[in-house]
Amino acid sequence: MPKFSVKKPLTVFVAVLAIVVLGVVAYLKMTPDLMPNMDFPYVILVTTDPGASPETVEADITKPLEQSMATLDRIKNVTSSSMDSVSMVVLEFEQGVNMDSTGVDIQQKIAALQGSWDDSVGTPYVLKINPAMLPVEIAAVSREGMDVAELSEFVEKTLAGKLEGITGVASVSVGGVLQRQMNVILSQEKLDALSAKLAAAVNGQLDAAQAQLEQTRSQLLEAKSAIRTAEENAVTQAATRALESLRDSLRQMDARKTQLQEKLNELQAVLQRKAELDAKKAVYDARIAAVENDPLLTQEQKEEQARLRKRQNDLKKTEERIGVLETRNGKIDELMMQEEVYTNSVKCQELAKEKAANEAELEELYEKWEELAE
Repeated sequence: MPKFSVKKPLTVFVAVLAIVVLGVVAYLKMTPDLMPNMDFPYVILVTTDPGASPETVEADITKPLEQSMATLDRIKNVTSSSMDSVSMVVLEFEQGVNMDSTGVDIQQKIAALQGSWDDSVGTPYVLKINPAMLPVEIAAVSREGMDVAELSEFVEKTLAGKLEGITGVASVSVGGVLQRQMNVILSQEKLDALSAKLAAAVNGQLDAAQAQLEQTRSQLLEAKSAIRTAEENAVTQAATRALESLRDSLRQMDARKTQLQEKLNELQAVLQRKAELDAKKAVYDARIAAVENDPLLTQEQKEEQARLRKRQNDLKKTEERIGVLETRNGKIDELMMQEEVYTNSVKCQELAKEKAANEAELEELYEKWEELAE
């Protein structure tokens, strides 16, 4: 090696220079880290729901998160913890997993679940376990001329902000500061006086409300009495109307009875008239039979017999028509005695008009029958 260095001094110089240059570059590029850059296969999901009980947090947040995260690629273990207003889910992956792509998958799963959560549920905080999260430096602060309270205020409001503004500082946490609080001591005498004043005011309002309640109760009793009187009057009026309706029904029944008696009298007269016509018809039939049974008939007698037969046919048709009209009049009488027809004035008028026309036709038929029967 010494011979080579003597024989090749330029080569040795270049090699030494390269080593020096690489050392300077490496020194300038080197970053001061407390721990090496490592990715642990752990992810913590922290979700808040203010005011929710542990049971509600587990049912609404923790369980859905566990079920959704269990489908991630290369997931090894899922553990969870539900507390008041807070849900924490710890995800453990296999060694060598790409935590960057896994973080994207976790965010997609969370976005799919947020649509079913209430508005009070906060956005889950995704925390990856990294040694760089550990504090790099811990320092104590003291200053002359300041007490603990002043020093705490100075560190929180002034020093912490300036330290966070330094390049490369991720965050600054302050601990051990003095928290000021104010204690309020209430005077028992003043509280008693205020309570007595409030009690007097409340008692006055209760007395007024009691008086108003009594007045309302008396008005209610008066209203009940008025309602009872109105009900009695209504019952009396209804009974009176029912009696009047019953009297009207009785009067209508009497009128219908009278009308029925008149119709029966008319029917008796019609039957008597029919009996007279039947007697005349019997005489006529006897005469026709005597003529037909006589063997010694001349031409004139035969013509007379033909006329008699024609009159006999006319008489028969007249009797049939009389029977039809009398039957129809009987049906009209029955219809007019029915209540629904009796109370319908228009229907009664139509039936009365039809019966009057039938009776007029019957008078003409009776006269024709008498002429034919002579």
